[in-house]
Amino acid sequence: MDSGTIIIVGIFITMAILPFYFTGKKYRLQKKKLVKGLINIAGNCQVKLFNFDVCGNVGIGMDENVRFLFFVRIVEDGLISQEVFLKDFNRCKLNIVRRNIEKEETVIDRIELVLFPLQVKKPPLVIEIYNSEKDNLTLTGELQVALMWERIIGKGLKTIKKEEHDFTSVRRNVRI
Repeated sequence: MDSGTIIIVGIFITMAILPFYFTGKKYRLQKKKLVKGLINIAGNCQVKLFNFDVCGNVGIGMDENVRFLFFVRIVEDGLISQEVFLKDFNRCKLNIVRRNIEKEETVIDRIELVLFPLQVKKPPLVIEIYNSEKDNLTLTGELQVALMWERIIGKGLKTIKKEEHDFTSVRRNVRI
């Protein structure tokens, strides 16, 4: 091989690798931004972030005492965050909004975690994990993360109910 061929092959290899490098770098920076956002809002609530996941444009986490749920999303303007006091809710449900595009083909438009409050008159709280209008057109693990967090939140809510039940039964047995 002569030096001209080696240079041309080197240029083609570099051009093939660079998009993957920059995409990976963007993803790492985005993930770092989401984790930092989760840690910051947990710190604002004066708790330590215990369990968290980052996927796509969203991050979701919970404190070690299962009292707070934290959620961050990257939007055009920056980062939006939300903290949820879990004692105010009694159950969590996964909501997947689909639409038909052809005869037997469906597309997922949104993936949401819906938290139902203890007070029936209050509206449910919707945490949007994926939205095809705001996020990538292809899912990158959001459905799996949403399914996992539906179970984690459900277990946390059961733990809270059990603790409250144990506390009230102990209070009833104490004589004043």
